[in-house]
Parts: sequence; C-alpha cells; structure tokens
Amino acid sequence: MKVDLYGFTDATYCKIFQTTMTGQAQGWFIKLPGGTIDGCAQLVKQFLSQYSINKKYEKTGIYLFKVLQREGETLRDYVQLFLYAVHEVHYVNHGLLAGILMKNLRHVHFQESLADHPPSTLDELLSRGEKYIRIEKAAEMGLYMKWKRDEDRHFHHNRDGDRHNPGRRDKR
Repeated sequence: MKVDLYGFTDATYCKIFQTTMTGQAQGWFIKLPGGTIDGCAQLVKQFLSQYSINKKYEKTGIYLFKVLQREGETLRDYVQLFLYAVHEVHYVNHGLLAGILMKNLRHVHFQESLADHPPSTLDELLSRGEKYIRIEKAAEMGLYMKWKRDEDRHFHHNRDGDRHNPGRRDKR
C-alpha cells in the first residue's frame, strides 16, 4: 500500500476523486468494471482519455472568419460579437482585422469605407464602426432618411441616371 506525504493512500485519492464527479462523469465512473483500476494515476489517465474531447483549444485567427453578421443583426450587435471573438484569439494580427471584418459584414457602406481606407489599428476600426452604428441607430429612429432626403435635394439625376451637382456645369 502506497502512502503519500499527507497520509492518503491511492485508494483514498480515488474515492476523493469520485466525489468530485457529477452527471455523465459519475455515470462513467460507476460503469467502470471492478478491478480495472490499479491506482489513482491510472484512474486519472482513463478519465482524461474519456473526456479530453471536451478540452477547450486555443482559438486562432481563422476562428474570426466564422464570426459572420447574420441577416437582421444590427451592426452594433455584430461589432460587439466580433470584438468579443477578437479577445478570445491570442496573437491577433491587427492589420488583418479590417479585412476579416469587411468579409463578414452585411453593412455595405461600412464595407466600402474599410475597402477605401483600411484602418491600421483596432481602435481606428472600432471608431469607424461607431460612425456607422450611429447612422444605423438614426435610421431606426427615422432620422437618417430625413438627412438622406436633404442630401439628395442637392443633387439631381440626368437622363442617364448619373448624379450631377446642379451648381457644376458639365463639359460635354
């Protein structure tokens, strides 16, 4: 019989280990055939072998490509979800975040902004996103449409559908 520094035997450790189990793990322990465990080290090894599939693995940058904006999801909710995912990934290349976000977005104007002038830092990316979040929020309240109508009043459409500034003369 092997006794450790604290006076516990392997059998004692196995009994203590069993009391920490609940649910499915306890069911697994109870179903172990009698006499198949020689000591605590073997019990721990079999337990880890049985449940290692549940281990949480470190997330890589590839994980961020799975964080897509769903149809009907607000930009605010999506950016918060994306930011949460960014914080789950260790060693994120911040230069790539704008490209990943742009690929996963449904918000066309924000996509265009990111494509036009990619931000170089996460803070810059979030600051730019905040602008489009405010516009989206205003649209929900009906304010954006009034702003858009006022903007459109300054422009008119010619026969070809091109927008022209009425104060500018075309050189055709």
